[in-house]
Amino acid sequence: MPKNNVLIKQLSKIDLSQVIEIQKICFHEFHEEDINIYDNFITVFPDGAWGAFHEDRLVGHIFFHPYKNQKEKPLNSKLVLTGEEDSMYLHEIAILQQYRSHGISKLLLDKFNEISEKYKMMSQTLVSVENSAEFWKKKGFSIIKKADENNYLNGYLMSKQTGNNI
Repeated sequence: MPKNNVLIKQLSKIDLSQVIEIQKICFHEFHEEDINIYDNFITVFPDGAWGAFHEDRLVGHIFFHPYKNQKEKPLNSKLVLTGEEDSMYLHEIAILQQYRSHGISKLLLDKFNEISEKYKMMSQTLVSVENSAEFWKKKGFSIIKKADENNYLNGYLMSKQTGNNI
């Protein structure tokens, strides 16, 4: 399935049931988040909710939002923006197995980078899960510390500087 058959578009609250279904399939090491958390993300920071659609079916998604650099956001906690955020926090990216290796993650991460630039964030931060730290290192992220085991089993808080820190 070539990338040109995939449409990247902003998610709406109507898409949330499909987001939860993808999350259940893709993540094994931690508990799923409540659908109300994603509703909150879309309400507070709609620029950070994007989906990959193939033939009108959501096959992958990404959620990100402004946050404090080198801080991890606890799972199932609502997003509140204070104006002190200096990093774009990648909360979640998930792509159904059968749609991987087709460039969808690149398309979603391009959107993450574009919005990080738009908001002039100094860094990007994430917690690697599901043994993904090596993947994120290849994308320029460095391990800051082991993530809180109560929230992220076998995860690492990771960060990278953007071009906006000059």
